[in-house]
Amino acid sequence: MLVTTSYFAKIDSIENPVSIARSEPRWFRQRPCFQAYKKLAPSWSLVGKAKQGRISQDEYARLYRETVLDRLDPLTVLRELYESFGSNPTLLCWEAKREACHRRLVAQWLEVNTGVHVPEID
Repeated sequence: MLVTTSYFAKIDSIENPVSIARSEPRWFRQRPCFQAYKKLAPSWSLVGKAKQGRISQDEYARLYRETVLDRLDPLTVLRELYESFGSNPTLLCWEAKREACHRRLVAQWLEVNTGVHVPEID
């Protein structure tokens, strides 16, 4: 099993892109390869608080885990990703800096709970 992460601007170097963002760039939605797995998307409220600087990155991570990841089963998520999107899905969000995004929180969660390594595509 291979799952990777990246961000929308890297789309041309990604074989099997899957958005896990609350929204996608218009150009991405118009592509024939458009795919999304919204179960991993943060809420608009959480995104807004982070973008407005009303919460720290640590608080964002904690709230994302509590409101999204803690409500999901990681093995079920892996199975659904493969059943819905085929092999080698790359989970995408907006942030170029991997330290400030939820895709790396998802990667860590999957790695800890399933043993599947989820690298970032640079």
